[in-house]
Amino acid sequence: MKQKIWMINHYAVPPQLPGGTRHYEFAKQLAARGYAVIIWLSVFHHGLRQYIDKKLINNIEGSLPERLYLRWIWSSAYSGNNWRRVINMFLFALIVLCRGLFAPRPDTIIASSPHLPAALTGWVLSKIRRSRFILEIRDLWPDGMVVLGLRVNSPVYQVLYRLAHFLYRRSPRIIVLTEGLRDALVRQGVDQEKIIFLPNGISMDYLNGAEAREITRRELGFGNKFICLYAGAHGPNNALETIVEAAGLLKKHEEMQFVLLGDGSEKKKLQAKAREMQLTNLIFLDPVPKNRVLQVLYAADAAVLSIKNLPISRGVRPNKLFDYLAAGRPIICAGYGESRTLVEELGVGVCARPEDPADLACAVARLYAAREKLSARAAEIGPAYVAEHASREIMTDLLEQVIIELEGEPAPALDVFVMTVHRWDDPRIFHKEACSLAKKYRVELHAPGEGKAFRRQGVRVCPLPRYTSRYLRPLQWWRLLIRGFSTRAKVIHLHDPELLPVGLLIKLLRRKKLVYDVHEDFAASLESKPWLPPLLRPALATALGRVEKWFARRVDALVLAEIYYEDLFPKNEVPRVGIYNYPLPDLIPATSEPGQDHVFKLIYAGGISKPRGAEQMVRALALVNWQGRDFRLLLIGPVRPPVLREELISLATSIGLAEKVIITGLLPLEAVYGHYAGADLGLCLLHPEKNYVNSLATKIFEYMAAGLPVLASNFPAWTELVQKNCCGLNVDPLDEIAIAKNMERFLNAPGMGKEMGHNGYKVFIDKYNWRIEEKKLWLLYKNLL
Repeated sequence: MKQKIWMINHYAVPPQLPGGTRHYEFAKQLAARGYAVIIWLSVFHHGLRQYIDKKLINNIEGSLPERLYLRWIWSSAYSGNNWRRVINMFLFALIVLCRGLFAPRPDTIIASSPHLPAALTGWVLSKIRRSRFILEIRDLWPDGMVVLGLRVNSPVYQVLYRLAHFLYRRSPRIIVLTEGLRDALVRQGVDQEKIIFLPNGISMDYLNGAEAREITRRELGFGNKFICLYAGAHGPNNALETIVEAAGLLKKHEEMQFVLLGDGSEKKKLQAKAREMQLTNLIFLDPVPKNRVLQVLYAADAAVLSIKNLPISRGVRPNKLFDYLAAGRPIICAGYGESRTLVEELGVGVCARPEDPADLACAVARLYAAREKLSARAAEIGPAYVAEHASREIMTDLLEQVIIELEGEPAPALDVFVMTVHRWDDPRIFHKEACSLAKKYRVELHAPGEGKAFRRQGVRVCPLPRYTSRYLRPLQWWRLLIRGFSTRAKVIHLHDPELLPVGLLIKLLRRKKLVYDVHEDFAASLESKPWLPPLLRPALATALGRVEKWFARRVDALVLAEIYYEDLFPKNEVPRVGIYNYPLPDLIPATSEPGQDHVFKLIYAGGISKPRGAEQMVRALALVNWQGRDFRLLLIGPVRPPVLREELISLATSIGLAEKVIITGLLPLEAVYGHYAGADLGLCLLHPEKNYVNSLATKIFEYMAAGLPVLASNFPAWTELVQKNCCGLNVDPLDEIAIAKNMERFLNAPGMGKEMGHNGYKVFIDKYNWRIEEKKLWLLYKNLL
């Protein structure tokens, strides 16, 4: 016999009961492979809010496959998210601990964290019983509790946060169900190398036992209506009031019927709302066992997925999504994040904005109009996708690999050596590219910083000395050359044209792959460098530009941060990929609703200099008719040259705006994004210099990600981006009067600004976010290695 495995999950259920059967299906698969598996689960059913009948338990026990055992744990009853539920959690964890001390010793304990006390019990038992430990994170604690009203600054939050990180540090492997959870843990400093992405899925056994569609429709009273079915929990995060209100908007369409299948803390409230609205096109069904869910889904015409509009919800892949796909029903996805992305990539449904009943109603109408085409595609694509990518059988292969790896050392990861003379926490270099590569490879980043080497978000950062004078930078080149010669990495990824000779030398002598990441039009940027003699700039720009292109022909791949960089390098010589500098999703908070005494805030984030419009932004403030409104201009970023800071303060003082202009200097990325949440307008008024005109400024996309309207320079490419997506206005960046008039337009028409911000956010989610670029980066490295 193979290993003995314990799975501890308070809310685990067998398929004869409604709820998540993830662990039962894993256990069944592992038992068939020779493992002895015990699931520790509660006799009080979380979804039904009642104790499971002993007769049913006996029937379940009698149908268990060989080598699979259930340990039913008593705990107190509760009916809502209150102190009784907390007692239920702790009693379950305590009783599992007591019983686990005297049960036969397991080889591996897998503890799932619908709540942390159960996970902590698993870790304690693993230490006492000398078992290997695997932590599974299903919900991000304590962040998920904030949705239920827990305050971030409360002592309870702090205790839970520390407990969660205690478990993260002591768990040799951490299983997560979504990419969003993985990214959140990495951002919190969890070692990327021990995080295992093991998403939800569905057992293929359920695909073979569905009853005839028409029989089920008759049983449920669906008649000949077009059934839009939601199947799952009725909780706060599901935003089911959106479906109820959408049903109200479609009340006159008698051919459409909404069905809410399941139970939860919000169900009674939803039923009361439906009665109040006198909805005849919405019915509620009681939850059904997991082995019958697909039968009901087969009987429906479309499946509805509703997700609350919260940052934590964007990384959700609910199990019901895979049930919908397996049933081959077209999906109406009212939400953002991973679920929406999957629906759009597969082309098996339509999408709507979360918590927007009108948009959901429109989505239902669109699906109804194209029902034949979408139903045929969903029936073809959905089950095939589940069978290939999300079957529980495939997921069990991954889980078994994790269990086996814990018995010995895991296979060594491939190495990437990233080097730059930018600061180590540069948003593109560290937060995007290095962190994305760290999800699949062992990454070292060598860049200017302070102190000794440290690990952050799965990346090992090896600081270089910081030099205040640019003339000492060759000392950094020498250090990088020495480090590059000694590294075992297979790929050298460099970010600066001045490092090309260093990288090429390492490539030739140490037989490494070399990737050159192009951040800017190097030649054009030299023409505006104030530290170069003006008369020599054109000649130096031409000469050094040619040198850069000579070196670029000898690298193994080019990464281009802008579309127009394609024209800077000879084609058909070196593999190239455009990996554009779009913002990270789920990191930038959405703008908040203004209060009654709201201060109108204009924000600029980036390098602060005269060519970037610093003086024009300040002067334009004095030309705006503020009509007694309070306002602030926030300039966030490094000031270049430093003396410009005093000049801007003096300028603001001279026009009576000393208290209205705030220059923060360089801030951490999280702090910059935090300022976006309270702003009303994002400014990007760069001057028409050669290095700016053709490139698309990253800050525009950041404003879009934050839901901010944009006031940007009227360069052709910028005008096309802003006007095409209706996310802002364009203006001559040198015309201070025109800038002021456009600021007034946003001040006097907050509805216009809100709509433009919403448009920008939508297109950011659909097109301009880093997760799309991340996949291109992974593909490049897959081909290189």
